[in-house]
Amino acid sequence: MTNNESGTELLVSEPATEMRVSLDTESSQTATWRKVVESATDTIADLPEYIGRFFRQNGSLMATLGWIFVALLGIRVLSALIGTINSIPLLTPLFEMIGLGYTVWFVNRYLLTSGKRQELSQEISRIKQQILG
Repeated sequence: MTNNESGTELLVSEPATEMRVSLDTESSQTATWRKVVESATDTIADLPEYIGRFFRQNGSLMATLGWIFVALLGIRVLSALIGTINSIPLLTPLFEMIGLGYTVWFVNRYLLTSGKRQELSQEISRIKQQILG
C-alpha cells in the first residue's frame, strides 16, 4: 500500500494483471452528497402534506389574510378607477355637483328638524337590528 497526494492507492497483483485502485475521499463525499440529495428529495416529496397541514392548522389566519388581500386589491382597483374618472375633463366637476346636491338633499331630508332626526335614528336602529339580529 502506498500513499500519495490524491489519496491512498492499493496495488493489486494477480497472476496475469496488475491494477492500481485509488481509494480517496471521493467515495465518502459522494455518499454524503447522496444523503443530502435523498433528504432534500424526501422533503420536497412531503411538501404537499406539510402545506396541507399548515393550512388546516391555520385556516382562520389564512382566511383573514385572504380577505385583507382582497380588500387591498379592491382599494387598488377603485383608486385606479377614480384616477381614470378624474382624468376625464368634465366628469370631475359633474361628480362634485352631484355630491353637493346629495348633501343638501340629505341635510334637508334628515337633519333639519328634530322629528326628522328621530326618524333617521329609528331607521338606523332598524337597519342595525336587521344586520346584527
